[in-house]
Amino acid sequence: MIKKALIVDDNKELLEFFEAAGNKYNFRIKHADNLETARDILNEEKFNIAFLDVNLGNECGLDLIIDLKQNNKETKIIVISSYNELEYFNK
Repeated sequence: MIKKALIVDDNKELLEFFEAAGNKYNFRIKHADNLETARDILNEEKFNIAFLDVNLGNECGLDLIIDLKQNNKETKIIVISSYNELEYFNK
């Protein structure tokens, strides 16, 4: 069974890291740098795991959680962020 991961992040260096890690652990990686692209990808396939960046420019990766769960309730979701203050997440 092929394991699939969706990475939603606008940081090119981080995407390269996920690509390398995915190759090492036999994951097929798809990535998007905005919510529209991520939703288009979700309309085409299901994922075992998704990594969501909180800050995508003017968008918030957390807005994709409902779409992910509608696509596949079994998808594991990991939220990533470079924010170092929890105050942002209390909004």
